[in-house]
Amino acid sequence: MVYRFILPAVIAVGILLPSQSVPEIPTELPHPKAIDDLPLLGAIVMETLRLHSPIPGIQPQITPAPFTTLAGYDKIPRKTRVNAQAYSLHRNHDVSPNPGSFLPDRWLKPMDSVELGNMRRWLWAFGSGGRMCVRSNLALQARITLFLPQSEIKLVVAAIYSNFTSKIIDDDGIEPIDAYTVRPSNNRLVLKFERV
Repeated sequence: MVYRFILPAVIAVGILLPSQSVPEIPTELPHPKAIDDLPLLGAIVMETLRLHSPIPGIQPQITPAPFTTLAGYDKIPRKTRVNAQAYSLHRNHDVSPNPGSFLPDRWLKPMDSVELGNMRRWLWAFGSGGRMCVRSNLALQARITLFLPQSEIKLVVAAIYSNFTSKIIDDDGIEPIDAYTVRPSNNRLVLKFERV
């Protein structure tokens, strides 16, 4: 996520937290509501989770009895293993045009937008159902009805970037490994943080 904050030069502290110019590192975190009122920050978090899901690998499921219809296929026999993966779901051109591009603006739509609702339904960064990540509630702490990410992720990013700027010192090996879970192939990203 930090990598995505550094790459686009347009994303600066003044854009993310325009009302906060902090002379010294605060001892208290901002209220979650104040963080939730930063639409660009929310859009960056959602787009990062869409493009770089922590679990892009397959999520197998066994079909129930008697038959299942899935993705236009009728009468899939019971006990058939089917797989879905966040990587493929998040790259659906019909849901996210230019799916390989980092475009946080796609999430900056009216809350009642059909397009935004569709993107939220297709966001599968933490899985779903019985195989959903048990810690996703801590990561996103989402209000289910609106799926507004009042997240710890947003809180950490806002706390860092309201006090610091950063630049990449060494991103050699930042390419993700091809596995069930994702991490940089080199296991590191070297950043330099400077006080705002």
